[in-house]
Amino acid sequence: MRLGSRDWRRPYGRALVVAGLAFLPWAASRPAAESAMWPIGRFEYRVSGKIRPLVLFWIERENVGRASITWICNADGWDGVELLVGSDPARAMGVNRWGYYREERRGGHARIFVPD
Repeated sequence: MRLGSRDWRRPYGRALVVAGLAFLPWAASRPAAESAMWPIGRFEYRVSGKIRPLVLFWIERENVGRASITWICNADGWDGVELLVGSDPARAMGVNRWGYYREERRGGHARIFVPD
């Protein structure tokens, strides 16, 4: 059967129109999707690490990872901050740790995202 043939439209056409009309009130009542957040400022940092295996001395490494803080906003009035911190296992003696935090706020409301 061709898609545009009358044979296809007869059994399925009415059902599709009815299903489409039933869907319209639900779709109209849904809120519009939130606009995307975009960066308005960003700072980059180098991470240094220190380990104290015994009370007598420290083992110290410079530039073992990176960190960034990004300020974000959107047209709906939300603004916020993102923090990303991570280590490079090749520079940090095999330690590979990453962390991410995001907070968005608008007036008295806030949303926080912290992955497990």
